[in-house]
Amino acid sequence: MAVVIVGDPGDLHVQRVREMVARYDVDAFLLHPYANEAAMTYECGPLAGPSITFRVASNVIDASAISAVWWRAKRIVPPVGMEKREREADGFARSEWRMILRSLSDCLAPNVRWVNGVAFQDRANSKLYQLNLAAEVGLNIPRTVISNDPDSVLRLFHSGAEVIYKTLSGYVFPPDETIFTTRVAESDIEQDIAGVGRAPGIYQELIHKSYELRVTVVGERVFPVKICSQRDPETILDWRRSQLVDMYEMVVLPDDLQASLLRFGRMAGLHFAVYDLVVDCSGDVWFLECNPAGQWLWLEDRLHLPISAALAGDLAAADVELNRRTGVPLATNTSRSAPRRP
Repeated sequence: MAVVIVGDPGDLHVQRVREMVARYDVDAFLLHPYANEAAMTYECGPLAGPSITFRVASNVIDASAISAVWWRAKRIVPPVGMEKREREADGFARSEWRMILRSLSDCLAPNVRWVNGVAFQDRANSKLYQLNLAAEVGLNIPRTVISNDPDSVLRLFHSGAEVIYKTLSGYVFPPDETIFTTRVAESDIEQDIAGVGRAPGIYQELIHKSYELRVTVVGERVFPVKICSQRDPETILDWRRSQLVDMYEMVVLPDDLQASLLRFGRMAGLHFAVYDLVVDCSGDVWFLECNPAGQWLWLEDRLHLPISAALAGDLAAADVELNRRTGVPLATNTSRSAPRRP
């Protein structure tokens, strides 16, 4: 049995979790879909059922041997300066890989553990879906307008709200430019009617913060962090502008808030998710967003949180559980159910 990680070998999160899965004597294969050493083969015909294999470098894995998949695939920004023909060929290859990867769940046994299932993760990336579900599980959400209609956006200002703008897709401009949360004035909308109308965006009531919360959830385990973002003028509006400054502390969540986040994850079909929330000056908690493939490593290192270990343990446990169900003998190493010492 084996665990497959769909991701980039340069991703430090991938490197750490893969190393920790290996401590359980479970094979962890990294499938980097856009690298030449990765291959997938599907074969079928009139006399035999379908067979599916994956080749990663010199290793060949039968689909029936896969017990868990960690879906860590990230959007890849094409390199700056790529020639037109090369860029088109690269785009074609990525499109073909996306099509086959989106079919991966149809190739594997129904009891394979997904972290997270591709369809669930895609749906959870929708900001509209997130806001609806957050309200359903009892979380506070700020007044929000998602629109490219300037009149609709201006009505949010007319309600007396201070307003911020956020992107819907998290688009990255080559090579690595991100649009952070930005405060906008009514005059900004009035003076750029054409720009507002070009694409929908998130226009949201500004919540004046006391501090923020970043909560990582692995299964039923919750790892909350307090972000003291109001200490530094650069991080008041968006802590990602200077994310490595010293502003993080351990915190304990209220039981009802933790229960709401766990319910959100179960209803969304997410085994792993990262939640961003704001605590206002009155102590009320506001939901901002859920990232079903969020980053955590810098918090783990700073605060000694066992997030990677929790994720690796769940992936390895799926291997042991599938072995038990199918009757395939386990390895003779008796320490298989517990991690080896590094």
